[in-house]
Amino acid sequence: MSRGKPLFAISCPACSARVEATDEKCSRCGRSRAGIPRTEAQRLKSQPYRAHYKSALFTTNRPIVLRIAEYRCQWLGCGAPIGRAPKDWQCDHIVPVRDGGTDDLSNLQALCLKHAYEKTYRDRQNRL
Repeated sequence: MSRGKPLFAISCPACSARVEATDEKCSRCGRSRAGIPRTEAQRLKSQPYRAHYKSALFTTNRPIVLRIAEYRCQWLGCGAPIGRAPKDWQCDHIVPVRDGGTDDLSNLQALCLKHAYEKTYRDRQNRL
């Protein structure tokens, strides 16, 4: 059962019952909370820096960055063509937002997924 004030409520995908964030499992069907997907609000609460990617300036500049890059990866020496679909590329902050970077076009670059993951990994290692 719920303890304390509930933070979020979602529907159980199995039986559509209301499940509070503080519940361990669905009270109607008994499904574990681990099997119930988190809502966007819960995701943003656990990773507050992700709320930034909903900003109007970032959303506006994202397609512009791809056009400026002429649909190619901007990683030094790569230049591989990248698709227009959001799943094919990443709009990357040269200076990460958590380190004071902005959404200006001068701080954004289009990267293929391989180099976006590589840069993210390198940035995380440097942060440790």
